[in-house]
Amino acid sequence: MVPGFTQRRPLWVPALFMLVFALVGIGPVAPAQAGTSDTPPGYPPTEVHRLLPPTPADQLDRATPLVNSPETGSTQAGQIPDPHPATVQIVIGPGPDGMASLCSGVWVAPNMVLTAAHCFKSLPQGPARIYSTNSHVPGASPLATGVTWETTTQSDVALVVTTPANHPIAPVSAVVQPPSTPLYICGQNYIIKESATIDSVSQMIGGKGNYCANVNTLDARTAQRFQIPAGGNILATVPMAVDKGDSGGPLYNAAGEVVGITSSKSHTAFTDSTEQLLFNAASPMSRFGSWLASLGVPVRGLSGADLPFKQLPPNIMRVSGADRMETSGMIAEASPNVETLILATGLIAADGLAATQLSGVTSSTLVLSNSRDHLDSQAVKALSKFGLHRVVRVGGTVGLSAADRATIAAKGLELVELIGANRFETALKVAQYRDSLGGAPSAVLVADGINFPDALAAGAAAGAMRASLVLSSGANLPPATQSYLTPLLNSTKIITVGGPAQSAVASAGINPGTTYTGADRYETARSLATSLDLGRSVNGLVMVSGRNFPDALSAGAYTVKQGAKLVLVPPAGSKPAFLKGLWTSAGSHGVVVGGTGALPDQDVAWALQ
Repeated sequence: MVPGFTQRRPLWVPALFMLVFALVGIGPVAPAQAGTSDTPPGYPPTEVHRLLPPTPADQLDRATPLVNSPETGSTQAGQIPDPHPATVQIVIGPGPDGMASLCSGVWVAPNMVLTAAHCFKSLPQGPARIYSTNSHVPGASPLATGVTWETTTQSDVALVVTTPANHPIAPVSAVVQPPSTPLYICGQNYIIKESATIDSVSQMIGGKGNYCANVNTLDARTAQRFQIPAGGNILATVPMAVDKGDSGGPLYNAAGEVVGITSSKSHTAFTDSTEQLLFNAASPMSRFGSWLASLGVPVRGLSGADLPFKQLPPNIMRVSGADRMETSGMIAEASPNVETLILATGLIAADGLAATQLSGVTSSTLVLSNSRDHLDSQAVKALSKFGLHRVVRVGGTVGLSAADRATIAAKGLELVELIGANRFETALKVAQYRDSLGGAPSAVLVADGINFPDALAAGAAAGAMRASLVLSSGANLPPATQSYLTPLLNSTKIITVGGPAQSAVASAGINPGTTYTGADRYETARSLATSLDLGRSVNGLVMVSGRNFPDALSAGAYTVKQGAKLVLVPPAGSKPAFLKGLWTSAGSHGVVVGGTGALPDQDVAWALQ
């Protein structure tokens, strides 16, 4: 690839030069220039390209690792193992010359992978194979194959529609990322020989694993200093975290949401060498969120400006605080006659996913506390609720100080601590404690513990059914979960919630009595909620965002206590009238939990009518 040179001569700085590299792996690809992948307002028609199905002859020789051509570039190629299970590796081709392109991507819907359009430029008909990792390991099998890839003109974003597969899904956020926002930039790469400078050669192969690096959005001063166009596509800067094969790789924010897709990398420097900047040019989801939503991808943070305004129906109340913790405190205040206070962290979803099942056997409320060494103020306040009998700490990430323990003891409250070595063992302990309070469960629900949405819906369902909930791990059942299920197989109905749990249970040779697997998280939750009438009248809907977990954690116990149904609300316009039938059957009234930043009014209005 030939780098492009750009010279600018402002009055106040020396000339700059810029090297821009497309990051696609093997195969000639035209460089994607930073700042040129903006989609014009109104979004041109989607270009749909059909991919050839792969044949045995398309499989690359795995006897010898496929080595990328040496490249001039930084070797800060992402040293952090990728914690995001939705990141994927894509092998496109081989073409007539036997060469294939290597790219990265991310699952954003059950059959959709988001990547960079330039990955397909030299091989527009593919075929394309999607791997979770290790695409270069002998015998590796793809999760899915591409059916079509879709893009818009003047865009370096592509959406690959695939054959069916079970896998985690990453939420997409169209929220504009402020200057200096910390991000993870992720993709596939494995260094063979590391070079020391931007000007020397590094050798690497793709497809050995998914890796990330910590980066930031450009701060305002740096953007001005190096003349990056305002609102341009450059989302990540220093270190140079990507290399060949990382094109199309996701940029994740701290919440695990995809906020950008890697397009190219650049080295910018002053000709007098006084300053230099390494950066990664990415297509921001703030530019492409509406386009993705129009294709069925759930996207958080769409402004809705391009959608017709819908009035919220009457009889909707919103409960929201200044942050997730304050919201959970307000939910606790709205929950009368509580005897059990459940404490969980709002920093990560893992420990709290199974906690809501306790609401089926004890009148409870769940409050978030994020501090590692003490209870936060809303949790301390909840300790004074009238009628409280016990405090249940779920997971070791909730801090309890000596003073907190003394306060609990002085109030005569029982302290129960359910802490496992991991999220699966914690869920096991919660299920066992549920059984000790309420006896044998009416059923056992199994939901994925790696990605949170299915378990959020399942927790509220378990509470309503007086059932228990345990967690699967992707397509596998952890030992802790199997140890709970095994003695119940002949006496208790097993229910799977979501595709990953269904696969995990099947992998263990267990035939579930019922499966709830929708096309996405929203349909899975709706299907589950629809089945829970159980001959009783339903007291409204409790509506939460499906793109993040804290508000739904707090809302689960409240939902059960109110005799309501918990539903996940999709982005405005993506699923019009999605919840209309449930809304009517639940009495046409409900509660929205969380602020408008997490769940905008227009999301709710579009989902209900």
